Amino acid sequence: MDAKSVERLLRLPFYRDETYNVSLELGLFKLNPWPRLRPAQPQSTTVATTATPRFSSNMVNEFLMQPFKVLQEQTPSGILMWKRIQVLFETHPERLQVAEFMLKNGLSVRGNRIFVNEIEVPTLKVARAVGVDRRTVNQTIRAMDHDRKIRTVFSKLESGGPSLRATAKQLGLGVVEITADNPNKVGILANASKVLAEHGISIRQALVDDPELNPDPKLTLIGDRVIPGKAIPVLLKIPGVSRVSVY
Repeated sequence: MDAKSVERLLRLPFYRDETYNVSLELGLFKLNPWPRLRPAQPQSTTVATTATPRFSSNMVNEFLMQPFKVLQEQTPSGILMWKRIQVLFETHPERLQVAEFMLKNGLSVRGNRIFVNEIEVPTLKVARAVGVDRRTVNQTIRAMDHDRKIRTVFSKLESGGPSLRATAKQLGLGVVEITADNPNKVGILANASKVLAEHGISIRQALVDDPELNPDPKLTLIGDRVIPGKAIPVLLKIPGVSRVSVY
């Protein structure tokens, strides 16, 4: 395949929305510095590609089979990590399921292996828990290498330790689960803790989902006794709180 044929193959649409540039060319450019990319026109939505003789047809074939989403350099403040993960796996929902399962359970990736803290977890066990095959789990791990930030997050994940939520009833503890319309709003945890303290409840455990890593983050407070019903309307008055569940 000569350089002109490669150039015709790679003259592909360059889509843009508020957050992302979607570009097969840019995905290849990140993996292989040999081709030179330049805008066809200043305001054009097409990228013209000039290939050098070192650009092989095998690279083109592999590249055309694997689309990439690349963040715009102009993005002012970045995006939530969960959104970034969704973009990476949007064409493979089963891989997104694997990534979500790993996040919720604090499973980290080191090389091609999965760990919970210092204990290695076989990929087959993860596959069975998610309801996919082992190949899907391995493909999910490999795909993380395409995004440096996602790879860094998953390489450093740790399990948060034991949760008393499931055993609260047997232990005589109370659980309140709080959902916020804006989980980044300052003061939700502090105000909720204050409400429980005013009702004479000492907090045994506080579990907070990271809004950048969880698509549906919640704040769960476990008290030393059952949460009284009269505390619910007070909790609902906290700025940013949209729903309160007590059990």
